[in-house]
Amino acid sequence: MEQDKRSKELLAEIGKLNEEIKKIREDIDQSYYRIPKKEFESITIKNIAQEVTEQMVKKFNFWRNILGIVIIALSFLGISQWGEFKGKLLGDIEKTSKEIQKNIDRFQNDIRKDHEILAINLRSEIGYIDPKIEKKINERISDFMNSQKEDLEKLEKKLSDATKEITDRTEKAKESLRQSEIIIVRQSVSSIANNISNKLKQSEISVLESMSIYQEGINNLDPLLPKAKDLKDKALVEDILDHLFRWKFLSNVWEELDKLRETHEKDYEFRAESWANIAIADMFLYEENNSSIYKKRAIDAYRKALEKLPDYGLPHAVRLIIHIIDYERQSDQKIKEEEKNNAKKLLESITIGSRFLTSYEAYDYLNRNRMDPLLGKYIDIIFGNFPELMDRLRERYEKYTG
Repeated sequence: MEQDKRSKELLAEIGKLNEEIKKIREDIDQSYYRIPKKEFESITIKNIAQEVTEQMVKKFNFWRNILGIVIIALSFLGISQWGEFKGKLLGDIEKTSKEIQKNIDRFQNDIRKDHEILAINLRSEIGYIDPKIEKKINERISDFMNSQKEDLEKLEKKLSDATKEITDRTEKAKESLRQSEIIIVRQSVSSIANNISNKLKQSEISVLESMSIYQEGINNLDPLLPKAKDLKDKALVEDILDHLFRWKFLSNVWEELDKLRETHEKDYEFRAESWANIAIADMFLYEENNSSIYKKRAIDAYRKALEKLPDYGLPHAVRLIIHIIDYERQSDQKIKEEEKNNAKKLLESITIGSRFLTSYEAYDYLNRNRMDPLLGKYIDIIFGNFPELMDRLRERYEKYTG
């Protein structure tokens, strides 16, 4: 009897222990499910994505509206009013972009840290459990983490998309600013050119006064050239260069015109008229200094003008004068005859064909400069050495003028 009683007590004790183990397992299971859910809820994945998106859209919509108003207003103002505002606006846009990016980085770091803390906490909770039970719980933790992986990847994609949108919006804002400044610079160029044109229309303006007006235009236009380069608008730069070539040419500042050509000819396209003006400037410099460098540059500009406009007569007149300059200066009779023959061939080439424009432009330039202190004597030699060809050139000139 005593033994049966002892056996019943032992079975009862075993039953209690089994109940305790069962309870422990249930508590661990409940704790496992509760801890991760609580931890992940504290991360508030959806709230993070929503906060980033709302913050980004709100700030960039604000700048978009401000920028639209400013572009309209500044299109009627000068370049001086634009510079100060542009610097401030670009600074604020950059600041906004960096703030949003900083928040995105912070959210991503918080998510990664919370995952690490979660794993550490769970393992510290189960560290004292039987290895078999721990293995089972680890499997459940792994399953849970895998189930959350998709949500985490979706969040990271949202954050990545938000970052890309910030970059795109920032670049669009910068491009809008660049286009606005291009408009303002173009309007400034047009205003300067119109001002020069209006002053030249005044009656009784002397040559010196006209040169002074052109120099005024150069002084006003020069500062806009580096601005146009910074804006990376090639057409705008070339338009400014065209004005500068013409005004420097009409101001008789040959050296400045030649330097302008040297600085920009590799990166920008010059118009045929600009190349013709360059050829004339280098022709004058060649006549004054007798440097072969200027002759080479003048001939190169003559050829490039014709590449742009094949029937352009003025460059032919320049090349004709250079032949005669060399003819006049040479002591070697053979070379003198070669230059004279070259001049004759060139004259013959521009006095044939059904189009008279080339003849008109060449003769017009030669005739207008017969009294020029430097060129006059060379032009007289042309008229004196080739009377029949010059008569033919004059006749074609007159036919063109009607």
